[in-house]
Amino acid sequence: MSVSTSDRVVFICTGNICRSAYAERLARLRADQFGLAGWTFASAGIGALVGSPMEELMAQQLRSRGGDPAGFVSRQLNRSIVQDATLILPMEKFQRQVVLGEYPALVRRVHTVGKLAEDDQSLPHEVVGEAYLAALQADRRPTRSQYDVTDPFRKGPERAAEVADLLDHHVTRIIARLAGARQEHAG
Repeated sequence: MSVSTSDRVVFICTGNICRSAYAERLARLRADQFGLAGWTFASAGIGALVGSPMEELMAQQLRSRGGDPAGFVSRQLNRSIVQDATLILPMEKFQRQVVLGEYPALVRRVHTVGKLAEDDQSLPHEVVGEAYLAALQADRRPTRSQYDVTDPFRKGPERAAEVADLLDHHVTRIIARLAGARQEHAG
């Protein structure tokens, strides 16, 4: 797979106001920090609260890391959002199944964000950029629920912080691989 000026990562969750919204905006921040040019980041929900802003506790977490939730608007998953995406990263195994149920031809591009970050540890540090994308497409290992990033919605500030920390870890590893950055500098 060749990296082009239209490469895009789409994060998926349920309501598109907490996890995927946070991951989208954090990915933009990390891409700028790692010098990852030519990539865009988007998000959607399988049961989106269409038109809603980012949930306030997750917005606070994003701001505390230097990100900006301003102008975010939740949207429902549809074909136009995912059809040309390079990577589609649901937060949970269930959401991955929903995406693949609707768009089975995208199977090589759909990985849960947690599994992708976990699998990162098994790849040599030199596997970055296009080689990283090729390794992801070749991966046929099953997705397990143990890698799910669970929903923090209405579970308080401590849970929002835990999810933000976990997503920061995952998203930073993924962006570092795409950018070719060394992992020890990836946060």
